[in-house]
Amino acid sequence: MGTASAIIKRFTCCLLGSLIWSCSYPLQESKAGEIPRIRVAIFKDLKSFTVSGKGIVLRDVKTYRKLFSTPAEASLGFQAAPGGLRINRHIYPTRLLSISSEGQLKIKGRQFRGKLEIAEDKSDSLLIIDELDLEQYLVGLINLEISSQWEINAVKAQAVVARTYALYQKQRRQEEFYDLEASVLDQVYAGSNPEDQRARYAVRQSRGEVLSYRGRVIPAYFHSNCGGRTEASRYLWSREDYPFLQGTKCGFCTEAPDYFWSYHLPLRELERTLVKKGVRVNGIQSLRVIKRSSSHRVLLMEVTSKLGKTRLRGEKLRQFLGNTRLKSTNFQVKIEAGEVYFRGSGYGHGVGLCQWGAKGMAEKGYDYQSILKHYYPGVEIKKLY
Repeated sequence: MGTASAIIKRFTCCLLGSLIWSCSYPLQESKAGEIPRIRVAIFKDLKSFTVSGKGIVLRDVKTYRKLFSTPAEASLGFQAAPGGLRINRHIYPTRLLSISSEGQLKIKGRQFRGKLEIAEDKSDSLLIIDELDLEQYLVGLINLEISSQWEINAVKAQAVVARTYALYQKQRRQEEFYDLEASVLDQVYAGSNPEDQRARYAVRQSRGEVLSYRGRVIPAYFHSNCGGRTEASRYLWSREDYPFLQGTKCGFCTEAPDYFWSYHLPLRELERTLVKKGVRVNGIQSLRVIKRSSSHRVLLMEVTSKLGKTRLRGEKLRQFLGNTRLKSTNFQVKIEAGEVYFRGSGYGHGVGLCQWGAKGMAEKGYDYQSILKHYYPGVEIKKLY
């Protein structure tokens, strides 16, 4: 929800400087150990929803005027309405309000800490933001990104990476309405339900620690498993050629369930999918990999059909077919008897921390600092608060 000027500002910054490192943000130490707040888009494009909690207080965000409060446990229904928001049966003339309570707030079976904000997403739908303590946010996401039952140094590594990524996005999106998506677009978060003691311990033991390079917080990308070698950022995001994301040999993620994978589909289905996505093909005859990255991932493919040859980026093909089907771009492909067969290795984009590699390193006795420096060579671990 950033302004046009903010978008232009970020684009110009990245265009001029991100070949190495100038579109990044200086470390900002917290005052007197204060923990930063983070704003997470937990639900988008909702037509209606119900919030439950004890001692709920609703305020108009712009004026901070209290609309009403509930002294006991209550449930409130919300719906976008012409000229405002419908709460239960009454329409309030506001497009932006905050919800707080004595405890946690419950939406769609999930419980959320902190303060919620309700805003108009589109003309007939709503957006919900959860604003909370960064450390609390990290405890909630651990078990959705990995398992807190992994060897504790792998869990600590994940905590530091997630904290770093969150602060990087918070700084990058300063003029936008929220800092992070609660999905794989950023980091998976679903409130406090997944919290447990080991997640709390890992977050507490690494409190305030982030990854930095030359005094700047880094974009700490991560993925499930790399299939043997991580990818250089420049191959996925051409304007982001970071010195600490050049790709590194892993060798620790071989126990990952998706280290090797296969996927096949009818050739006609592949063709329908490509046509639907705007690729000009008809009667596909062959698929050929014509360029790979240094980590063997497919950068460019050539699709030959009755209409001639067309080129397609490997990451685009993965996006078209679905990231959970074509698990990575490190694959071989062939057409046989009207079917398209993919055989590959790794799961995810491959840049930054390999989560299963971190698990493997921790099980071999590496501490979390060594794990982090293996996947982000040249970085420093700094304590901000």
